[in-house]
Amino acid sequence: MQREDFVDFADLAEPIARILDAIKVAPSQTDFILDLRALTPNERDVSAAQAIELINRIPMVGSWRSFALAATSFPQNLMGLPPSDSSLLPRTEWALWQEIWRNRGSIPRMPTYADYAISHPEPAEVDPRVMRPSASVRYTCDDTWLILKARNLKDHGYEQFHEVCCDLLKATQYSGRSFSWGDTYIDDCAAKRVGTGNLTTWRKVGTSHHLAFVLRQLANAFGS
Repeated sequence: MQREDFVDFADLAEPIARILDAIKVAPSQTDFILDLRALTPNERDVSAAQAIELINRIPMVGSWRSFALAATSFPQNLMGLPPSDSSLLPRTEWALWQEIWRNRGSIPRMPTYADYAISHPEPAEVDPRVMRPSASVRYTCDDTWLILKARNLKDHGYEQFHEVCCDLLKATQYSGRSFSWGDTYIDDCAAKRVGTGNLTTWRKVGTSHHLAFVLRQLANAFGS
């Protein structure tokens, strides 16, 4: 369910009941996802209040088999970030979930955290004939993403990833070689023990680190 559904239907109980009846399942057999999709960096406070309001409008919120809140603030592409440099982008969805967690007494059920990892919900519409992707690593940190970006691959090649990984190892945000499979690959690439792979390789690397990092964050949140 997305934000637009709350606008289209004043009372969600009836359309949800129709869907459940059509597919012949009970709420206890159904996983409910409130998907806020893309957030902008300045939406943190507004979205927390809005999300709490939306959660309070969900019918039978305590009856669903699972209940998750999904969102992301990762940009559609990195074209606006400077080349040969590092940038920090706010993880607005993590700040949003933390705000809801702090105000969990005002909602009937706390949602499970969910995000889009290091991707945007909608791929950017770019003509592949003119696309000039850069060598970059997307690295999840406490409340930001660290983006290390080199120059375009077509003109400067994949060997740039070795240097980018060396820069990441020097950053205070680096979690260490043993933190995840992705972190091991970063360390190995910096030392040229492995090749530079392709763009899919670096999505895998960044996603591996992201999953390990978020799991640690959630364990610490629930342990507090």
